Amino acid sequence: MKFFSIYLLVFLACGPSERGDNKKQSPGSLITEHFVLTWNPEETSSEEIESASTFCEEIHAKLAEVIGLDRMPERKIIVSFNGEGMRANGRKIPPNVDASGRINLYRFRGDYLDPFAHELVHAIRINRIPYWERFFEEGLASAIADLVYPEATGFPLYGYERSKITSYLMQQDYFISLGEMRSRHRELNLKCQLQTYIPREDFFCYLRVKYGTEKLLEFANSGKTNQIELYKDVWGKSFAALGSEWKNFTLALHSEEEVKRAGEEYFEKTAAKYIPICR
Repeated sequence: MKFFSIYLLVFLACGPSERGDNKKQSPGSLITEHFVLTWNPEETSSEEIESASTFCEEIHAKLAEVIGLDRMPERKIIVSFNGEGMRANGRKIPPNVDASGRINLYRFRGDYLDPFAHELVHAIRINRIPYWERFFEEGLASAIADLVYPEATGFPLYGYERSKITSYLMQQDYFISLGEMRSRHRELNLKCQLQTYIPREDFFCYLRVKYGTEKLLEFANSGKTNQIELYKDVWGKSFAALGSEWKNFTLALHSEEEVKRAGEEYFEKTAAKYIPICR
């Protein structure tokens, strides 16, 4: 697979000079094989875009291997690099995919690309599936992103071992059950983001590892992800039974001392300490 980043320096110095199918370029815009990258040169450097152009194509290739090339969109996906995610007024703008399928990235801790794999899963599905079940789509994006880009060190885990932080959360009185997360997704997902993103990601990663990626994709491609009965049809157990199985497995993975130490350190030493907990 070809990546189209090496002409960036010429592009930034001379402006648009080539009109090939995959090489068109103009200030603040770069077209690669599968993406259209856009940015404001006053907010985003040429080095960041050069690195991003290669990275995005690499993740696209890895994702295609997992879900199948036939499920990747034929159109080029727009990826916008929008500067700092933490604004001067204290407002935080999270990465997202809009209704058109555009990926909007923001820089956190000096990095744009940590959430890209997660957002790419959303971007390729948002206009290609018959029903958008929000709880599942977030879990699927996290589980697939963990498979294609396990090196991520940003939100929500900031480099900590997911099973330890999940186990720590499970033992707190503010733990939110999977059933509540699913039924109240729109209300709780961002408001209580540490309590939703981490356990939900761990649950769907557990299903992927224990039962195989093909089962997860079978569920994802069923067109019926909103039907809770589908969990039993695909995995042979009810949603509640799978949740109990996952919780018991996770709590047995590590000693109480390990979990307590990791959880307390996570909330003391990472950006998690600035994220409110719903009680």
